[in-house]
This record gives sequence, C-alpha cells and structure tokens, in this order.
Amino acid sequence: MLVGQPITSQLVVVVTPLTSGQSGVVVDFGTGQEIPLTPVSPTTYAAGPQSLYGIWDWDMSNWNSLSHMALAAVTEPFPLTQTPKWVQASNLATQTVSVVTPTGSSTSYETDTNNPVCWYGMTGIAGCTSYNQFGWTISLPNTTTSGTTTNYEQVIYNPSVWQGVFQINTTIPSGSTIFSCTIELPSGYTMLINPTTGGGYTSSPFLDGSGNPITVGGVAVSGVQTGGTGTITNISAGGNNFWLTDTSNGTQTSGAEQAEGASTGHRVTWSQLR
Repeated sequence: MLVGQPITSQLVVVVTPLTSGQSGVVVDFGTGQEIPLTPVSPTTYAAGPQSLYGIWDWDMSNWNSLSHMALAAVTEPFPLTQTPKWVQASNLATQTVSVVTPTGSSTSYETDTNNPVCWYGMTGIAGCTSYNQFGWTISLPNTTTSGTTTNYEQVIYNPSVWQGVFQINTTIPSGSTIFSCTIELPSGYTMLINPTTGGGYTSSPFLDGSGNPITVGGVAVSGVQTGGTGTITNISAGGNNFWLTDTSNGTQTSGAEQAEGASTGHRVTWSQLR
C-alpha cells in the first residue's frame, strides 16, 4: 500500500485456492476516505490515487499446527525479511481497469485484466516464470476536477464477498465546490472481481436481462457505472441471483449476477484443537 492511501472501510477475508491443491487466506480491501461537509467546508476525500488490494496472509504456521484445515504458508519469506515486514508494490501482481462507454450508451462499463498472481514459494502457475508475489493491486482509474483540485476514485463503503465474487462500490467525488450553484452528485462503479487475483472473470458475473454475461467489445464486464453507495447486498428470487445497491441519488439499482466459486465462505475464526 502506498503512503497517502487510508483504509476506512472494512477488510474482507477469504479462503481461496492459490494453486491446485493449496488454499490460502487473502485479505481484500480498498483505500479512500470521506470527510463529511461542515458549514464552512465541503465534503473532502483522500488525496492522490487510490487502489484495491488483495494481500496473502502467508504466516499460517501457528494455525496449521492447531487446525485440521491446513492453509498455504511460508516461513520468513526472503522479500519480507526487513522489519517491519512491508509488502512492497513490486511484490504484487498488477491488474489494470479500463473504462469503456459503448456508442449510443449512457452507461459506462469497466473491464479488468486477469494477470496471474505468482505466489511466493509456489510452482506450476500458468504465466509465471518467477514466484515472488504476495497478492495483487488495482489502481482505480477515474478522476474529476474541482477548480484546480483533482478528485480520485476511491473506496469509502464496506465491500462484500458473495459466491466467490469480491463486490465493491467505488466513489468518484463530484466536481462541485461550496461555491457551486448546482450540486453534482458523486458517481462511481459497482465492481465484481476475483478476490484471489483481483482480475476480471472470463465470463462476467454481470448478467443481462436474458441471463447472458455482459460484454463490451467482446470483453467481459467487471464494473458498471451505478453511483452505488453502501455495501452491495445479494438476493435470490425465482431461481435467479441478483446484486442490489443504494445509489447517490437516493434510489436503488440491481442486476442479475452469476456465482463464480473462486473462494469459499468457510468459518476460519475457530478451530478444533488436536
């Protein structure tokens, strides 16, 4: 994580396959901060570019000594021998989010790369030649301008995980100032991505009205511009699954969603001692 990237929303912890036959604990979160308006100052947000992260909790030796559920672990990894043990950006796989607005559409979408995470100490991961990574990162791409100030897309609401999908509402601050005659609402994207790699899925979790995965230019969609606020929730009705979120304009929006199954929701806060 970079300096100037505050974490003000909750972290999501998933147990997820890292390689064939090995599962590990990955901690997913986003960075950003909102300071509410006062009578003399507007709402302010964290300055500078903000990101999404997924960090492998690699030191599971104590857990494995007590639990019947062994998780992927390494002891004192070489890249982290410094004190304190910071995970450097160079030890994270990078995914890249791109914004696409189809011709004639009023809605913008996001696509996401799906680069492999070359987990430290492991082998046999397709696309990897060296193994020195402890997770993934995404730099959130969108900005707005208020006068001479650049506002950066960020995460100020708690994310969630549903059926193997990491669900996040991002916020893009508006360009309004305290002197604006009209109020411009914040915008943002509802993102559904892989919690293990931070990548997009080959088949998008977002489904259209016919139940087909949504694509833009033949590429699976990973985010939809919704202006979503709060935590994304999920409901099932008539044999179908849906995501649901409040929005910055006071309404709600929803869409069909398919499960991906990349991670599991096992309880890992207790263990039967041997």
